[in-house]
Amino acid sequence: MSHTPLRHKPNRLQNYLKVHETVLEQFKKRGFVGEDSLEFIPLNKYFILQGEVGCIGGLILKVEKLIRVIEVDSSDLSIQTAWYSYNASIRNSHNVLRYDNQDEDFGFREGHSDEHHKHVFDWQTGDELDESPLWIGADNWPTLGDVLKELEDWYWENKGSLYNPDCYPVLNLR
Repeated sequence: MSHTPLRHKPNRLQNYLKVHETVLEQFKKRGFVGEDSLEFIPLNKYFILQGEVGCIGGLILKVEKLIRVIEVDSSDLSIQTAWYSYNASIRNSHNVLRYDNQDEDFGFREGHSDEHHKHVFDWQTGDELDESPLWIGADNWPTLGDVLKELEDWYWENKGSLYNPDCYPVLNLR
């Protein structure tokens, strides 16, 4: 069984929300993120974080996370991510990448000791690349900020080939 890196250990809900908002604001101030439709939805002993982050160049990051309540005390909840999916694509086009831990059988593949992995795609054709999926492991599964930074770097590397390199996509608002 894999261990949980420090940055994915249980956290207080209020701290998690503060970090979440701070990370999004940093990317908005830099002009990479335009707007987002992310929302936290309480569901019994869980929270669901879902929605989209609209990034320059028509990039959309669809986020789906199931966050488990670990402990309830009088001042705050202790929470921890149970599963996640970060799916990046170009609006009205193809996928760029997807990180997730939702394929239960993935950890049983040869050379993969857990279910944390990354899919990579040819964004112009939608074809999954031959080396994909890549096992990333429990020590390396990304945070939302990590994925946004990777997409920001990807944007600058591919800006010249994008259909609308200076436009933000319209989000699927709820």
